[in-house]
Amino acid sequence: NHLRLCSITLLTLYNTLCPKLAKLRYLSIQQNHILLNKHFSWCKTSYSAHDNQKDVKRMVQAFKNGDGAYFGIVIDSIYIGEIALDAIYTNTQSANVCYWISEQQQGKGFAKTALLHLKNWSKSNTHLDYLEIRMKASNYSSEKVAISAGAVLVNTTPLSANSEQTESTIKEYHLKL
Repeated sequence: NHLRLCSITLLTLYNTLCPKLAKLRYLSIQQNHILLNKHFSWCKTSYSAHDNQKDVKRMVQAFKNGDGAYFGIVIDSIYIGEIALDAIYTNTQSANVCYWISEQQQGKGFAKTALLHLKNWSKSNTHLDYLEIRMKASNYSSEKVAISAGAVLVNTTPLSANSEQTESTIKEYHLKL
């Protein structure tokens, strides 16, 4: 399942994640771990090839269980990021979206294109009503992607003092399907 969009290809990880693609994913995470660590708790300095394998297996299982859908974003055989329905909530007919783009490829419209593709894929392949996009209030790049794709701010939530997050506020956008 490849979908060619402009100059990017979205690869469904659950179908096409061969050992070569898993390795490309790991290398991209390693090259971008400082950027990713700012926004994702899973991306620690110690993120290893074994961690990558566990994450990929988790993604495959989540897809099989109907709990998620994961896509690699590839340009000219270079793995530049991911976009996913990371959690699907059947009670609200919604799903949490997460995405990342390598630092060298940011600002070129790839995240927006991937998000719009995920929106269309979700319309055709799920029974969801909307996608949730949450980000730290200081993640202006992610917020810009959400807004440019048509998402609407629905909530700003202060985090509790007990939270592991250093950021004090989370913004939540909804993208109607």
